[in-house]
Amino acid sequence: MPLDGFDTGSDRLDLTPALPPLTEEQEEALGNIVEAIEKNQPSYVINGLAGTGKSTLLAHVAALYPDASACSFTGKAASVLRGKLASGRAYTIHGLIYYCQGRGDDGELQWTERPFSNRIALLDEHSNVSQGLADDLMAKVTTLVAFGDPGQLLPVKGNPAFPHADFTLQKIHRQAEGSPIIQQAHRVRSGLPYQGQGPEFQVLMKRLTAACYETDIALVRTNEMRDEYNFRKRQHLGISGRILRKGEPVMCLANDHHRGFYNGAIYCVTEDCEPNELHLDGKPIRNTTVERLSHQRGDQRALRFALDTPRPSIRPRARNGRACC
Repeated sequence: MPLDGFDTGSDRLDLTPALPPLTEEQEEALGNIVEAIEKNQPSYVINGLAGTGKSTLLAHVAALYPDASACSFTGKAASVLRGKLASGRAYTIHGLIYYCQGRGDDGELQWTERPFSNRIALLDEHSNVSQGLADDLMAKVTTLVAFGDPGQLLPVKGNPAFPHADFTLQKIHRQAEGSPIIQQAHRVRSGLPYQGQGPEFQVLMKRLTAACYETDIALVRTNEMRDEYNFRKRQHLGISGRILRKGEPVMCLANDHHRGFYNGAIYCVTEDCEPNELHLDGKPIRNTTVERLSHQRGDQRALRFALDTPRPSIRPRARNGRACC
């Protein structure tokens, strides 16, 4: 029987519905982007705060130029981006232009450039990208269209690649105005604390109260709290032990492009299974490692998995700033 609280559909959800219409402001930005591309301009930068429609605009550009390469800095951002594009294809910058050959005799990661080139690249979340990394990407494309929020985190190392925008989206869309996540983002940007907004967004000061286990998503401060929450959430749903149950969500911790699984993406277990032979989205996936399923010392696994592949599953360090594979 399906577990209450889980979506146990065996088919992958359709995350690419028809594109919403553009506003007048977005239409103007799109026209500018097309002009820059057709003139082979090296780059064009779009800025906008959360909720101003950057992702919608990027999706429209991708629809006009289906051969464009979509990418972002982190694996999680690339995973989100895939769900917004009709092609379902998006990559990290490192996955697009680099290949890790493993570690050398000195223990350092050995890098080589992929034989990649394209006319157009669409970069999401540009604020995370350092100048050096952006230079490497721009050397392989004719035009780079970069989308970003100037209030997001800057690169860990190096200067930001795109400190100035060619066009800034100003209007926060009506559907975004009512989003608790968007409202909280603007509060934090303004230096204000989080604020509860009814049942849709709750701020709980006590550690793991009963209300936590009724939520769709819980955000906690530390890895230890996350592990405890996952363990107690499974208990709340009547699950214990090593076996993964149909309907449980698991997060991927490493890319495997060949098998279609991506770092940061969340998948649904579709059959009861051992952790080393997952059944995800209707497909059996062998040779997996699941971590932190229980909360007992010596048996600390979580609802996360990594795919064991012939090449090492590693998180590369780039020459120019932080990296995620």
